[in-house]
Amino acid sequence: MKANFFIVVAFLAFISCKKENTNEENNKPVVKENFSMEIDVVVSKRDDFTLYFTEDNTVAFTGGNTKWVGVNGGNIDEKLLFELSTEKQPTNIRLDFGLNKLQDSVLIKNIKLVFYGKEIAIKGSQFFDWFIKDENFKYEIDEVNGTIKFVKTGNDWVTPYYYPRQEFTDRIKILTIAE
Repeated sequence: MKANFFIVVAFLAFISCKKENTNEENNKPVVKENFSMEIDVVVSKRDDFTLYFTEDNTVAFTGGNTKWVGVNGGNIDEKLLFELSTEKQPTNIRLDFGLNKLQDSVLIKNIKLVFYGKEIAIKGSQFFDWFIKDENFKYEIDEVNGTIKFVKTGNDWVTPYYYPRQEFTDRIKILTIAE
């Protein structure tokens, strides 16, 4: 009888230790093995944003290498997540902020690029440090809040789209190079 009691106690102790080890493993941060870009925005109207990318060091962006994400609108904070499949590794990125012709404004608070646990964080106010300005679009930069706002001018909304600066392309390469 005592032998059976000790076997049961030993078995329960083993199961308890096994559960503790499993929980310790689950507390490790999960490192995604793909490229992703997260953008914190506030948008007035429902819309679709697009991430164009190339993998050949050019800026020849095509519809074949895109990720689309819908935006709910309503002037609330939203996090947009563009995730590429594990076999995609961008060398250049272009961002398009909406197709909705009724769109009033797009406020960019932050942008974060992540690849295998490494990341680049960009405040909205630093947007033009990494992307080429297009004077066809009106924008307001708020250095205090770290944001940039694209504003509709006139009756027609033209999609604000931005190509990468060489400095940004260089940073993407550093981010995506295996160590």
